[in-house]
Amino acid sequence: MKRLMISGFGCPKEPWISFLGPGTTVLTLHEVLEATRTSDMSTWGHFVAEEIRRLRPASIIAHDFGGVMALKALLELQERKIRVHARLTLLNTAFRDFDVLKNPHPFLIQIAPWSLTSSMIKLSGGTVDPQLEPWYNMIRKVYRQVIVASLARKVQRKLYSREKARLGSLDIDVGIPMQIIASTNDPYTSLDCLRSIQEDFLVPDLYTLEYGHFPYSSANCELVRELIEHFEASPRALHAR
Repeated sequence: MKRLMISGFGCPKEPWISFLGPGTTVLTLHEVLEATRTSDMSTWGHFVAEEIRRLRPASIIAHDFGGVMALKALLELQERKIRVHARLTLLNTAFRDFDVLKNPHPFLIQIAPWSLTSSMIKLSGGTVDPQLEPWYNMIRKVYRQVIVASLARKVQRKLYSREKARLGSLDIDVGIPMQIIASTNDPYTSLDCLRSIQEDFLVPDLYTLEYGHFPYSSANCELVRELIEHFEASPRALHAR
């Protein structure tokens, strides 16, 4: 099984390869920033779309910002009518309906030095990618965009009814089968974010278990990996909705 792991903020390649196996190609946030040199997540998504076309993975696993990049990439490829023969597993990410009042770390990153942020990642079970340090101000800019989008969403809900503000399920089709493996004790991303993705993309399978934010260091890492491998091997996963 040819895997592509799209990593989010904080992590280098090594823990993901150790977790998923030596045949896994890992695309790190550092590599995306080096290639795009921007905080624009749509540009990130375009870069990831080209990497998916080049690598042709059978399985895509995405975590944190990697989930945003993967979804944007697949939506772009769908719009360009480029067929992707893969399946997608999302781990602890958000697409919309991210609430910075429930998940306040985007504010903290605006004032925290790199050393403190690195310590937070380590305390949460993550491995720190030192190559991200020169990009820390760019990452802060990304989180400012997250803050603005989240607060704008709250204002929208105040001005309009909840039904009009949320618009219900968006019924988005990225053209490939998807599953979500959500952590119930993630300190950075609430379960509501994953349920919102499930509703918007009509994902049939959302599994919940405790694995913090970084599955590779969790006591339940084997369970997470088994869910990924079962999905990769499932005949049902070969067919998109």
